[in-house]
Amino acid sequence: MGILDKQKVVDAEVGFRAIFEEQMLGQEARPSEMMLQEYNTGNPREVLKWLERQNGVVEWTGDRIYDKARAFEKALAVKKWSVGLEVEAEDIEDDRLMLYTPVIREMADDFVQHKWDLITTKLKAGFGGSEGLAYDGQFFFDTDHRDGPDGDVQVNMGTAALTADAFDAARIAMRKIKKANNKTANVRPTHIVVGPDLEPTAENLFNLDRLANGADNRLRGAVQIVVSNELADQPAYWFLMDLSKVMKPFAMLSKRPVTFRSQDNLTDESAMDKDLYKYAADARYDIDFWGWKVAWGSNGTT
Repeated sequence: MGILDKQKVVDAEVGFRAIFEEQMLGQEARPSEMMLQEYNTGNPREVLKWLERQNGVVEWTGDRIYDKARAFEKALAVKKWSVGLEVEAEDIEDDRLMLYTPVIREMADDFVQHKWDLITTKLKAGFGGSEGLAYDGQFFFDTDHRDGPDGDVQVNMGTAALTADAFDAARIAMRKIKKANNKTANVRPTHIVVGPDLEPTAENLFNLDRLANGADNRLRGAVQIVVSNELADQPAYWFLMDLSKVMKPFAMLSKRPVTFRSQDNLTDESAMDKDLYKYAADARYDIDFWGWKVAWGSNGTT
């Protein structure tokens, strides 16, 4: 207990910042972060170029062969996002800052959740419409992707409900995906994304040791399950992704990383007139489709 002085306000800011930054650590392991290929930029809008080499490793028998990367372009603009919190002066004065610890941690988690919200919004849009286009001009989940006009038709979309047979078919199709040089891209699904309605189905398929008939479950551990509550309005949708590759399903254009801020001078207007201190975090980024070759989607209609 005691009077409110500058040192208490400083200690509050330092403590809140430490809690926030601690909560931000380790988020690279979250599925949302693993799906993102981040591009930092100094511009508020970028035209991202998808570059894919044509040759790869070849026998060197004469002059060295140099790849000419084939480029597709996709425009992406950054947006500004923020969260904020008001703290009453009495709580700082009376040393009640521990009450705010979970709130500060939630502020950090909000940004993880926000990125996930953007990803799942894209996933749901990926089967059609203007918001569902990939860099090649096709829907992100489609039956006629091509690497240029002369490339083979490639498929990363299905319509089957989630079953063992449907998973097998999708996994086989993903393994057949090719690079621009017509060689296999070595794609294999590592994660499945489902909504809450399909969570029991996914757990039965991939987590059980044995099937109902007593046989060993050959699909146990085939993929890691990611359950998205945001897919509740599309209960039949399911998605496979290979998150082991350098190529990622989504691009994030980032101009400003998540930054913790404070308005906590004793003479600030909010402190003087309202006895309030303000703490916030903000960032500038946006997310869009990127590597369709490492993703497979089914709308579960058949």
